[in-house]
Amino acid sequence: MDYTFLQRVSNYSQQGRARHSYRVQRIHNEEFVRRTTYVGDIDHTVTEEMLAGLFGICGVVVDCRLCGDPTSGFRFAFIEFQYQGDAYLALHLDGIIIGLHPLKVAPSRNAIVPIKHSFLPRPQEEKERSSRTVY
Repeated sequence: MDYTFLQRVSNYSQQGRARHSYRVQRIHNEEFVRRTTYVGDIDHTVTEEMLAGLFGICGVVVDCRLCGDPTSGFRFAFIEFQYQGDAYLALHLDGIIIGLHPLKVAPSRNAIVPIKHSFLPRPQEEKERSSRTVY
């Protein structure tokens, strides 16, 4: 048989098999998903610190990510807890009012992708330069 033919057959059999990095694989890891809570209908005045403080009464908050456009009404967050039981306890905060709207708290279907610290600004000069950057 021809070597190039075998190589094509081998490449064809590998199609559809995506190779993901550790960061992407973690999103699909059920342990991390079970420890994460989805929070919706977040008022534009609410910050990540406020959310982490509120959900801190349920347990140790490992990460809190606020997403969405701060000027629109559609803002949501993912809150990751240290333990799975803390995430289930946080579901009791559904309907609590923070800001002007009651929050919608539900189990998350995704985990938070960890931050790659090499992309974060390091010195104060770089932080100031990146704060003036508009994309």
